[in-house]
Amino acid sequence: MNLTKPALDKVIIVTNDFDFNGDLLHETIHRHAGNTVGGRYHLNSEGNAVMVNVREQRDTKRSMSITFNPSNTAITTVLDVLAANEIQTDVMSAKVNRFDIQRQGIDMSKPIEAYHDVFFAGSNILSQHIKHDGTAYARTQSAEVCFYDKVKEQHQKKGVIDPLFGATNCYRMEYRSRTTDNCVSKGVGTFGVLNSLKEIDLNELYIEGVTSLLPNLHKIETKRNNPISSSKDIADYVAKRHKQNKVLWFMSYSGRLLSLEDCLTAADYLFPGKTKKDTQARYRARDMMRKIYATKCEPDNVLIVEELQSFLKFEL
Repeated sequence: MNLTKPALDKVIIVTNDFDFNGDLLHETIHRHAGNTVGGRYHLNSEGNAVMVNVREQRDTKRSMSITFNPSNTAITTVLDVLAANEIQTDVMSAKVNRFDIQRQGIDMSKPIEAYHDVFFAGSNILSQHIKHDGTAYARTQSAEVCFYDKVKEQHQKKGVIDPLFGATNCYRMEYRSRTTDNCVSKGVGTFGVLNSLKEIDLNELYIEGVTSLLPNLHKIETKRNNPISSSKDIADYVAKRHKQNKVLWFMSYSGRLLSLEDCLTAADYLFPGKTKKDTQARYRARDMMRKIYATKCEPDNVLIVEELQSFLKFEL
């Protein structure tokens, strides 16, 4: 497997301090009707590399957002698009509303679904876990980490595949900061700051962002000094070491070493209490175990764990 370096992907910046030629926008840009006076406009440069939304609302408040991908669109292109459409604003002072940092693994060993269990086992229990069209998400209100098949995504969106990837398994892990407050907390409140980040800064932001939502990923052990064989041994081992995500950790350790029946008995050891809450926990645990066991992935595979963990290695 070959890993690319962390790189900026999608960026959204917002500002209330701007001027624009409304007549020009009416003539050149599709106007979306709604509860607005000036309208909502979508402005795209050639190839849809830059998108600008301008909103003027009835209460006289107005805002503008600019969306683009710094990895393939230079800031000069953004400025040229704004100038060509007579929009004046200080881009560098605009607030960062969202930024994505991605890293790609090329020639990975397994189908994308094989990595899901380990991905979720490494995630924060407070995050929302989602699978959609082969993509795995660990998400909070302000940020998310997603892991997906880049080749499949390109084919669905553009109908073509970048020659760089060929027919190989190219998967992307992406950290997305999705609110202005979260961007500020990461030290990138304005686009000027984000634009001036050095390679080492992107590395640190990426690692910090991913580990904030996948804090347990680097803790998953790929080698055991004391081999474990029974469901009770594994359950006791998990209960001592992990207070959260017990079922996911159990399935990650046990994998296909145990039968489904043996896995189900582990619920009694993971949640041994006699209260109604414990009974419900055992019921939910068995349901989750059945769903995980029914998949084709192999969460105990050492290579899968090592490949996912490699996405968190600091590289320049």
